[in-house]
Amino acid sequence: MALADIEAKLDPSIPHKTCAVCYHMAERGEEWANRLRRMLSNRGIKFIDIADELANDPEEPNIPSGTLSRHAQRGCLANESLR
Repeated sequence: MALADIEAKLDPSIPHKTCAVCYHMAERGEEWANRLRRMLSNRGIKFIDIADELANDPEEPNIPSGTLSRHAQRGCLANESLR
C-alpha cells in the first residue's frame, strides 16, 4: 500500500483512494493548484524539497514526496504529465 493510500485511509479529511495532491488542489482553489503545478513541473525543484517545505509550514497540507511525484508523473486519476 502506498503512503498516500495510508494517509487517505487514516486522515478523514481525505477520502480513501483519493490522490492527496488532487484533493488539496480542489480544496485550496485554482491559484494554489497552479502554483503547486508550476513547482511540480520545475525540474530544478525536487519533490522531497516541496514535501519538506509543505510539512514545515503549519498553514499548508502535509503531502509526502512520493505522492507529489506520483501526481506529477501521471500516477493518479488526474493523469497530469508535469515532468
